[in-house]
Amino acid sequence: MIQDHCHTHLPHRLVPALRQLAHVTCPKEMRYLGLTDAVLDHLELTLDSLPRHVRVAILAGVQSLETGARLWPKARLKPFSALSPELATQYWEKWWSSNADVPASFSKAIKAFVVMGYYEQPEIKVQLEFLPEVWTAKVASKRLEDWVEAIQNQDALVLAPDPVEASRKTVFDHDAPQQEDPSKEHAHATHTS
Repeated sequence: MIQDHCHTHLPHRLVPALRQLAHVTCPKEMRYLGLTDAVLDHLELTLDSLPRHVRVAILAGVQSLETGARLWPKARLKPFSALSPELATQYWEKWWSSNADVPASFSKAIKAFVVMGYYEQPEIKVQLEFLPEVWTAKVASKRLEDWVEAIQNQDALVLAPDPVEASRKTVFDHDAPQQEDPSKEHAHATHTS
């Protein structure tokens, strides 16, 4: 997690819009628990992991959401990031339920990324009692116990010498032309001169 919350890979001009988007799409507990910056950190890492053209398309969608709000009469020329929580939610719902493919598809994609960042927060995992690390540790020892023999057998097969390679050496050793000893060839050349 980025400690100073500077969001160095997010365009500075879009951070307020992304913050507003997080407030609109995530449960209200996010603000009360002070997780907004952590969610944006996760979103930043997620976007950084995407191919450049996908990241650019998503950020263009955020820019459209931000500036498009100015054209909405209720926004009174304010960008999405400057709307009240109620108006921001209403405007977001217009995008979410849009009949046009681009806003609706964008809304679903960006919400998935933002909400995933929320549910990845340790505080939320504890609250939901979703602790995959604990379950994995508990189950891993049981699986190891149940499958130890199969694992050892597979290890032995993987680490054993390659039988194909051994048979190739045998075949190629018989097919290779016999070379004369170079010392005999040198001795023959000096003898005849």
